[in-house]
Formats: sequence, C-alpha cells, structure tokens
Amino acid sequence: MELLPDRFDEDAVAPAAWFLLGKTLYAGAGIGIVNSDGDFADEPFFALRAGLNLELLPSLYADLSVNYRFNDEADLDDDDRNIDTDTLFLGAAVRFSL
Repeated sequence: MELLPDRFDEDAVAPAAWFLLGKTLYAGAGIGIVNSDGDFADEPFFALRAGLNLELLPSLYADLSVNYRFNDEADLDDDDRNIDTDTLFLGAAVRFSL
C-alpha cells in the first residue's frame, strides 16, 4: 500500500499486488490502482520491480528497490504535447521480522 499525500491536491492511496521471485536479489511484476479521495482510477497501473533485500541484524532487514510503473493509457487534457506518464521510483525500507 502506497500513501500519496497531496497528490494533485488530494490525498491518495495505491494498493497493489506483486508476484516476486528471489530472496536476497528479487524481481517481479505487479498491478494496482490509485484511490484518490474515495474514488478509484478508471484504469489500473502495471509495474515491474527489482530489489535487494539485506539482513542487517537478526530480524532486521533493509530493502532497496526500483519500480517502473506504467498505464496502458493516460487521460491528460493537453493535446499540444505528448506526455509520457511512465514513472520510475527508487525506494528504501527497513523491515522488522518477528
């Protein structure tokens, strides 16, 4: 679940499901949808992800990843420009395991 505060002047969340292969080095594909102020987007987004999952201490992990997100089509009202809505995200997370 991604939290997107103040996305286009509205709060949004983006739940997604992933199919990942690998343990320390991993890669996979996912699908999700953006919900902005209670309304879901018309089309889902698709994503590719690759990452590095490192055990820092017993039960403490660091996850470094890169995500490439794209839509089949985007509804943008600017006909004068060809706008590419594909997005590349770099991420880092610390995770605790029980």
